[in-house]
Amino acid sequence: MKKRFVITGFVLLAIMAVSLIRHNPTPTTAAQSVKLTITGPDGERFTGSYTADGKTNVLNGVVPTTVRVRARELTYGFQPADRRQEFRVALDVENLHRTSFVSYQGGAVGGGWRCWSSGESAW
Repeated sequence: MKKRFVITGFVLLAIMAVSLIRHNPTPTTAAQSVKLTITGPDGERFTGSYTADGKTNVLNGVVPTTVRVRARELTYGFQPADRRQEFRVALDVENLHRTSFVSYQGGAVGGGWRCWSSGESAW
């Protein structure tokens, strides 16, 4: 009889452990609309990449250029092809401005954004 109670207790503990492991305490955050706007002197070429939710995309283009993605996390780095004045990358999320970084005389521009269930961060 005592052996039956011990076995039943272990089975109940195992069921509780499995249900706790399967429970996700962190709510899933939905991907949001993210826009990168790359500007500078008309016709200036640039190279670089952006990573949206772990997927990296290489981009070679001419300003002005706009990149639109849906993501929970985005990082980027772009380099102008020459040393003209003011190369800029602006980041907007859900049509609200988050960051804008400028380089002068050929410097690279990089930054990012990430959201989670209770907030977000931009850098």
